Amino acid sequence: MHTFSSALDGFILALQDLNLSPRTISRYRGVLLDFQAFLGPDTGPPIHVQDIGKEHVVGYLRHNGDSAKTRNIKLSAIRRFFRYLEDEELVVGNPASRVAFAKESERLPVFLSWDEYLALLKVVINRTYPTYRVRNLAIVVTLFNTGLRISELTSLNLASIDWSNRTFVDVPLKGGHMGTIVFNEVVEKILRGWLDDRRGFGAQDGEDALFLSKLGTRQTPRSIEHAFVRYSHLMGIQKKITPHVLRHGLATHLASQGHDIHLIGQVLNHRSLNATKVYIHLADDSKRKALEGLVDKRVLKILDRGMKGG
Repeated sequence: MHTFSSALDGFILALQDLNLSPRTISRYRGVLLDFQAFLGPDTGPPIHVQDIGKEHVVGYLRHNGDSAKTRNIKLSAIRRFFRYLEDEELVVGNPASRVAFAKESERLPVFLSWDEYLALLKVVINRTYPTYRVRNLAIVVTLFNTGLRISELTSLNLASIDWSNRTFVDVPLKGGHMGTIVFNEVVEKILRGWLDDRRGFGAQDGEDALFLSKLGTRQTPRSIEHAFVRYSHLMGIQKKITPHVLRHGLATHLASQGHDIHLIGQVLNHRSLNATKVYIHLADDSKRKALEGLVDKRVLKILDRGMKGG
């Protein structure tokens, strides 16, 4: 018999071996520790994974009254946990596989328009302490022009840059696989500027990270997110700007330019086109608003006269 705790330890090690982001691993751990607490108190007898059935999973998903999205995140974590246990032959059957995902209301992602992107660049230039200006500008430009997720950006090393092909190579992407990310002339320009400044950050011995903190260590996603909170406030708009909003902005901008959905999916490293289709809808809305800007009451009156025979 295998206890929940020992099985969870093995699962976390397996996720680390797959090179999943620390944030993803932390989310899985949090859900499964919560599930373990639901199954029984720490002071009780140890819980064995072989004793967990569908009714336990359903009971856990119901007891907090979570939103459909949160419920599905929890179910996904439990399903993956038991898939691991099946692969390791610690259990027979996955009790979560027969529990259905809840239907989520469709929510369109928040994205940054081109004008808002330009406004963000101006805020970074004008409202950042000079020491960090070029670094932060490089982060914003790289995020918007590549579609990198924040964890992928902070994983970049100096050795990741292939200048001749304008690519980042061997980037650990979502899902645990490695990939190549293409960047453009704008990213190259700002990165070369940042690398000149990087020398003054006093990188600690052996630190190969592309983006450094003020301590000369690899910059963390959290520190970048904190900077975005400040920039979002300084822009004075209702929209909350995050690193991921820049990724949505790139996708929507590409869709509005008429690029093929498959190409956009490749740029964003989507594993399913269903994740990309939403940006086509966003682009359609943007196009509609742009065309609505051509509506002029004077034109409408002229047309009325024309339809009435002058």
